[in-house]
Amino acid sequence: MKKEIEYEEEIEVKKVKDWSSEYKRLALSYYKVSVCLVSDILENSDNPRILDTVFPVSLFLARQGIELLCKSLILKEISTENSLKLFKDNGHNIYNLWQEYKGLNPNIDSEKFKKLSVYFESINKYNDANSDLWRYPLFEELNNNQEKLKVLNGKTVSIKRTFGSLSRVFSLLLDLNETSENLEQYIVFINNKEDALSNCYLWEDYEKGNQYTGRVIGYIEAAKMIFSNELLIDEKIYPLACVLRQGIELLLKDYLASNFCEFYHNHHVGSVKHGAGKKVIASLKERVSQIECCELDTIEKMLGQIDELDREGNKFKYPTSLDFFNKTTITTRNMDIDILYSYVISIAEYFDYLSYLV
Repeated sequence: MKKEIEYEEEIEVKKVKDWSSEYKRLALSYYKVSVCLVSDILENSDNPRILDTVFPVSLFLARQGIELLCKSLILKEISTENSLKLFKDNGHNIYNLWQEYKGLNPNIDSEKFKKLSVYFESINKYNDANSDLWRYPLFEELNNNQEKLKVLNGKTVSIKRTFGSLSRVFSLLLDLNETSENLEQYIVFINNKEDALSNCYLWEDYEKGNQYTGRVIGYIEAAKMIFSNELLIDEKIYPLACVLRQGIELLLKDYLASNFCEFYHNHHVGSVKHGAGKKVIASLKERVSQIECCELDTIEKMLGQIDELDREGNKFKYPTSLDFFNKTTITTRNMDIDILYSYVISIAEYFDYLSYLV
């Protein structure tokens, strides 16, 4: 087994750090990765599996970039501590965050930016306030709008038009951020003529108990595409880590749903705190040979490291949290993305192999 994914380092807290710029930097990272992913998806327009499963991943990444940019704007207006408390109160709800920002800037409701209010309200229409709509199967959204969500199943989404709308929203937020970042090089494909094949068909197989299957395929394939794209590793490390972490969580949940009709609503992938990994490994050990049990021991250790790195599945979505206040030092974790990538892909490939045996 390879060395561990991360090592810890204690550093002095920089109270005067410009967290607004940090959020904006990460927002641009998520956005650029999402655009490169969509471009790669369209290059595979003859492969429905890629179109249908990977595009929801790009929607999640773009939405995350927009949320981070909204938070960056708020950080420019009020103190870091008050901003982070506001983020905690509003969670991932972009519409509420936008309303908070407008409250800090009463003159923002020009004709140009009214479009943002309409767009953020439309996100709430499909109840993506928790930023889970494109991370999990539709049925896993814990809300009172199941019928509303079910209307998405079996629908076709235009990749270029949908992503074009997201790009316009991101550009408007950059204007508010007084950022002159040139993103044209990333979105040239949006202006190309749309053809009938560049669509994403939303499907989830409820009848056979394979509700997670499409999401698993999407996140694992997306991780491979992001890892090998042209962006520098510093430009994509957080989005890539987030996609890898999400992929392994979905993989374990898919196994439990398909084999036991059990649906885990926590995010833990290891063996602690009732993590999904514990039951999956125990189940597999009952069904494979002694030699393969040794391999499962290795996988269990890998899952333990991934779980310790990011137990709640949210560490790589944001550059900071409320935890560092009133401290003089903070422990940071430095991650080896190559090892994390090799762990997740190896586990995914092993599960593919086991599917022929058990």
